[in-house]
Amino acid sequence: MAIPKNVQSQVIAHPLISSLNQEETRLIMNQLDYKALRAGETLFKEGDSGTQCFLIISGSIVVSKCLESGLDQTLATLGSGELLGQIALIDRKPRSATCKAGAQGVGLVLLGSDTFESLYSAQNTFAYKVLDHIISDLAKRLRGANQQLSKAKSASTDQLRHSLSIKAAQVIAGHRYTEDELNSIEVVKTDFEEAIKYSRH
Repeated sequence: MAIPKNVQSQVIAHPLISSLNQEETRLIMNQLDYKALRAGETLFKEGDSGTQCFLIISGSIVVSKCLESGLDQTLATLGSGELLGQIALIDRKPRSATCKAGAQGVGLVLLGSDTFESLYSAQNTFAYKVLDHIISDLAKRLRGANQQLSKAKSASTDQLRHSLSIKAAQVIAGHRYTEDELNSIEVVKTDFEEAIKYSRH
């Protein structure tokens, strides 16, 4: 649905839009759609096709993932001013987690991949801002993962090495676990961990 007048000021205040000039803002507001979800409603499920990203305008989104044990693990809570699902604009791959509205519900602005590509082709400022955000976010994740992997390589015990490897994976995925949540995850040795082991020799 089109952006309702009563939330337009909130949309314009989002960090990705607030720095645009008046003409750029007018153009973008006509390209975006709005969606409101009640508390607990599902935005998308893990495995769903990904062709949109979402600007969180109000409320919050709870991100969760189904573990191998079958239990759902809460990974993060994202709030107003944040961007969600932006990698889908680039790779259109299935969603890696499930996202539901938080306790107060959520108001979202939708940006589809086709719209993004059209804006990018037209050298639109907003598209460049979204792309800059994606690149900066990925660079930050990779730096953080590299730090965790460096620690994992020199870890004194297998348990610590497993924990640090998980932390590296969560940084890349953009997820945050508490220490208790990390301890509850069953670790399965992978080719990646074998590569780490051999790289120490």
